[in-house]
Amino acid sequence: FQNKGNSQINNNMETIQVEYDELDLDESFDKSSITNITFESNKITSSNENYAKVENNVVKINSAGVYYLTGTNSNAQIVVELSKEDNVKLILDNLNLTCENSSPIFIKKAKKAVITIASNSQNNISDGSNYTFESEESDEPNATIFSKSDLTINGAGSLNITANYEDGIASKGGVKIVNGNITINSSGDAIRGKDYVYVKNGNFNIVTGGGSENSNSLRTFKEPDNMQQLENMQKPNENDLPEDFEMKEDMKQFRKDMELPNKTEIPQNMKKPQDMNNMKQLNESNSTENLKQLPENVKQPNKQEQDTSDEETKSTKGIKAGSSIVIQG
Repeated sequence: FQNKGNSQINNNMETIQVEYDELDLDESFDKSSITNITFESNKITSSNENYAKVENNVVKINSAGVYYLTGTNSNAQIVVELSKEDNVKLILDNLNLTCENSSPIFIKKAKKAVITIASNSQNNISDGSNYTFESEESDEPNATIFSKSDLTINGAGSLNITANYEDGIASKGGVKIVNGNITINSSGDAIRGKDYVYVKNGNFNIVTGGGSENSNSLRTFKEPDNMQQLENMQKPNENDLPEDFEMKEDMKQFRKDMELPNKTEIPQNMKKPQDMNNMKQLNESNSTENLKQLPENVKQPNKQEQDTSDEETKSTKGIKAGSSIVIQG
């Protein structure tokens, strides 16, 4: 792993012991004894519909186990939803998968998810720049490979990720990468783990857009089933309003209430700037005057001391984690 660019890595940080369990390290699988899911341009087939059901180009995996994924589809999705006590392992073997309006691989619920990149395979996973969410309050998933649980990636094959919406790989838990040949071209972050990102080994080629806030992604929401639902969303029931709530009769009354104050209500000592230059001077003068009035023990802010909400986030170029980043090999 090479750190290119302007980012700095502190090599004097405390030592962190990273443990990889058997599930993290196991790359083996027997194709004949596991559920096979094959993607084609016009259909998706599952060898066991009880474990992996196909509905409207969405493969819904609902049972713990190992799943073999192969083939090509330009608009499909894999959604894993198990109990919090169950693990899942996805084998990618020459899988070319795109989802236009969401994450192509979405781990919605599981104890742990493992993605194994099969040896000698080339896998391409990509999304669109416009995601559709269930509601306005929802903002997940938001990465090409998105997991709400801990996520491990292993295997000797190649995985190419094109993240047009935001991040390439993201987890609400932690991310472990044991090995693999991974290429990520992302409009947001390349790899993001809420708790940690641990990299044991691997070959990486990462191009990022500088973070999720710099992506050109668009958000849309599922439309109501009919216009009556939309009308109900926009117009509150009068019975639900407080007793002292005064309903405006029309927009004219509303605008009248929002008018600027009468000249007689403006304090006499308020200066009215003649033009925008005077306004700017007035603002600067007031700001300076206000700073002078601060107590002596109050330190005036400067640009270097501005608070940032991401202060606790540790990151290298394209890799972000809430607690720690460990890169070995």
